This record gives sequence, C-alpha cells and structure tokens, in this order.
Amino acid sequence: MDMNLSFLCLLISILIQRLHAAESVKRHGNMDDFESIKYKDCGGNNNIKAVIIPDCNPSLVVCNLQRGHNYKLYVTFTSTKEHGKLKAEAEGKVTVFGMEKTAPLPLEKPDACLDSGLQCPLKKGLEYTYKTHLSIPEHIPSIEATVAFKLLDDNKESAFCFEAKYKIV
Repeated sequence: MDMNLSFLCLLISILIQRLHAAESVKRHGNMDDFESIKYKDCGGNNNIKAVIIPDCNPSLVVCNLQRGHNYKLYVTFTSTKEHGKLKAEAEGKVTVFGMEKTAPLPLEKPDACLDSGLQCPLKKGLEYTYKTHLSIPEHIPSIEATVAFKLLDDNKESAFCFEAKYKIV
C-alpha cells in the first residue's frame, strides 16, 4: 500500500475516533474520553486537574482554532477557598515586531455561575468542572497567541487561571 494512502487512512481513522468521542461528550458529558491540552497555571493555586478542548490535539503545544467556529472548553479544578460570584476573564498576548502586546478578549458569557456547570458559591476542597465555549470570529487574522483564562471572585481572587497557546487558522 502506498505510504501516502496509509497516512491518509490513519488520519481518517483518528478523525472518526475524535468525532465519536466528541459526540459521546455531547450526549453523555463523559470527559474521561479526552486528555488535557498543554497549559501553564497562572493563578499560583496549582489546582487545575485538566483543561480540555475536545477539538484540540493534546499532544501538541499549540491548539489550532479555525475562524468562524465554536469550541467547547472544560476546566476541572479543585476550589482552594470559598468563592461567591465568579466572573470569567480572558486576555491574549501576542508578539508584534519583538514587542509583547496584551489585550482583553471578549467573552459571550462572563458570569461563570450561569450556565457553566458550576454551583456558586464554590466550597473549599471540592472539585468542579467549568464549561463554556469559545467563539472564534471570522474576521480575525491568522495569528498565534498565548491566552490567559481565569475565573475571578468579587475580591479579584482567582478560582483558577491557566495559559495556553493557540493558533488561529
């Protein structure tokens, strides 16, 4: 069998498995089918168990996201303290002409206690899974960025914070 054809068959097989696993999560909410993407804790709590974007390849350092698509994001973490209301925030960092630029990123649902799988207030020592989605607008340029995503309470204390690298394609 031709090497290119073998490689194509392997890619199709992997794609079918990932689509099947994504449908399993959609129907059953089973996150055990997925591995965490590569991320860095930026909140100092070291309380994140997993950051999962089902469409991202967990073996790669950079997650490719297509313009005009929506992506599910799941963050499983243990609360290190009691938190009342929580707000989701995200900021992107890019390097332009050797200079790092940071900008806040708009989120469709910044209230982290609403439609996210969290039951606020959070209790210290309990494990939670925060669920949301990321919308990648059609009009943004193809770019690689590091995005910091965090949940903050009214005192600006972090329930979790992580940074991950993404490439908009």
